[in-house]
Amino acid sequence: MLALLVLAPSAYRLSAVPPQFPLRSWLIEEPSPYAARPLPLEAPAAAGNETLLRIPIETESPAALARIDRVEIVLGTYGTAPELIGASMTFGAACRFVAPSTAALADNATLVLERETCRAPTAEGLLEVRIVPGSGRAALWTLEAPTGASLLAAVGTDGRRFAVRGWSERVPQTSAATRADLLAAMWAVSPRTV
Repeated sequence: MLALLVLAPSAYRLSAVPPQFPLRSWLIEEPSPYAARPLPLEAPAAAGNETLLRIPIETESPAALARIDRVEIVLGTYGTAPELIGASMTFGAACRFVAPSTAALADNATLVLERETCRAPTAEGLLEVRIVPGSGRAALWTLEAPTGASLLAAVGTDGRRFAVRGWSERVPQTSAATRADLLAAMWAVSPRTV
């Protein structure tokens, strides 16, 4: 009976499925030797009770976007406190990342955009941030890096491309393998190798 009490916790742990941790990577490696530059989000129109701020976004690897679960981009607010209504980043009609309803804008902080759907993303996209009119301004922090240095690039008003600062995150697919299965596979010895 005592042996059962001692071995029960170990047996439970071996039968459990290990947790899946997100894989996080820089959009562009930091610290970077490239100069940082804020690109202002432009407000082409104010519609009623919201101001829409926009900036074109591009990627050289649309297929990589389909594997990402969330993106964190660095925004600046010029010391203002814009009140966020919502934000999204789209790449075509079937690839969209959106900010959670609890998201807020802070100066020189990240804005989380979670994948809503992402099938057949295009290379050209658009970042849209909706704020309460008159509550502040916003800019996307970028680096003056060469083309292809980052997963995402913002397009300035002069047509130049800038590497977007931030992170991408991917959660691996859950496996049904238990810890015991993983240990058995790790210690399996083929008759040929003996």
